[in-house]
Amino acid sequence: MNFGLLAYIGTKYSKPCNGFSAGGTNTPNAVPFLENFDQLERLQADDLSGNLLSIKDFNDEIYEWDICESIQNKIPMNLISTSANSTPIFKAVKYCEFRALSEQHFQFQFFKKYSPSCTLRHFACVLLPPKSYQWLSKFVNFPALPNEVVVPWANLGLDSWDDLIQFNRRYPNNMIHFNASYYDILHEGKINVAAQYIPFGKKIRSMLEIGAGGGSVSFILKKRYDVTVLNTALPDFPYCEYITERGGLCAFLDGEKVLPFAKFSFDVVHHSWVYHALTPARWRDVLLEQNRILRPGGYLWISDGLSYAQLETI
Repeated sequence: MNFGLLAYIGTKYSKPCNGFSAGGTNTPNAVPFLENFDQLERLQADDLSGNLLSIKDFNDEIYEWDICESIQNKIPMNLISTSANSTPIFKAVKYCEFRALSEQHFQFQFFKKYSPSCTLRHFACVLLPPKSYQWLSKFVNFPALPNEVVVPWANLGLDSWDDLIQFNRRYPNNMIHFNASYYDILHEGKINVAAQYIPFGKKIRSMLEIGAGGGSVSFILKKRYDVTVLNTALPDFPYCEYITERGGLCAFLDGEKVLPFAKFSFDVVHHSWVYHALTPARWRDVLLEQNRILRPGGYLWISDGLSYAQLETI
């Protein structure tokens, strides 16, 4: 490897670094959501490189990031140029605190601006984990029990369910996607209906879920029928973070654009209340693109409030 030790990660039984003390920091308020949000000044956050946050009172399932004073001068660097004798010249990596709202806005803007070019970027700030982050168990209740919090809010950088409203105040109803006990049971009923027509147990291996919400469909299909589901979402809420914390797969993907998959990639393509606002012409383009990635003999599963014109287009 071409860089030194980045961070010391361990449990409460790990040997601590000597001579290092982590303290709290004061960070500014979240960066407002602006169309001209500066991508490369990630979060415009304080540089915590010399004062890394440390999670205290953690148990075996909580990770601590720490760093020894003795290796601080060996922190990995970003390459900025190369000298005449081909010796790399680097600049120091900065570390900053995870702040949920700013990070979500950053992801939204970065996704919109850079995802088509697929170009790697160097950011002005590397995120530390959220404070009090917990690694979740592989074996959990499903569906979630009434009022069960399946993902600790701290893992998303939040204090409670109510904090979700800050991500997108125009659509407070979308917060229901993060109520696992309700959302899981709701989609069990929908899958019971779909299973009368789609042979999930005997035939289906893979599915693309466009606009996954809380990802409950993917968890049910995996548990019941061993179907691998790739969830997709836009980062206007922390959908993907929530889904991956529950152990699912999720990618930022705009379902109205070209889908980055080879032809015949999925046995099923599913979306629910994603395309109901499209014109028939745009809807036709979306359907043709989904048909391209759908395996011959596969299933296009649509649950939506479609217009008569959209139904005629299908």
